[in-house]
Amino acid sequence: MDKLLAFFLQEHPSNQDGLEDFLASFEIKKYPKNTLLLKPNTTENELRFLSEGVVREYYASESIEKNINFYTDSMFITDFPSFFYNTPTQKYQEALTHVEFYVLGRAKFATFLGKYPCGKHFIDNIFQKLLERKEASIFQACLKSPEELY
Repeated sequence: MDKLLAFFLQEHPSNQDGLEDFLASFEIKKYPKNTLLLKPNTTENELRFLSEGVVREYYASESIEKNINFYTDSMFITDFPSFFYNTPTQKYQEALTHVEFYVLGRAKFATFLGKYPCGKHFIDNIFQKLLERKEASIFQACLKSPEELY
C-alpha cells in the first residue's frame, strides 16, 4: 500500500480529504506471467494500480499487433474511458511478468466519488494525463520510425 499512498501524496498533495478511506477500499490481486488482463469488447470494471511487474498494452487484429505502452512503474493502468463510461475497450493488456495490483471495483469507486469532493479532482487529473500521453504518443508515431519507437 506504500506505493499507492506515495502516488497520491506526489500526484495529489493538496487533495487528501478521504484518502485514508479511499486507500483502505483497495484489494490486492496477483496474476501470473502471460495472463491477459484486458481484452477487446469487454468493459473495464476495476481501477487497477500496478504495484509490481510489467504489463504490455496493445491493439491487435488478425494480422497485426501494435504496442501502445509498457507499464513498469507504479501507476494506474486502467482503461479509464472504458471504466468511467462503462463502454467496451479495444485494448489488450498482458502481464509480461508476475504482476501485483491494488484494485478497486466500479461500485466502490462510485461510492467514493459520491462521498468525497476530491474524487472529481482525481478524475479530472486522470483524464488530463491521458490526453497528454495520447498527444505525445501521436507526436512520436508521426515523427519516429518503428525502430526508434522501440
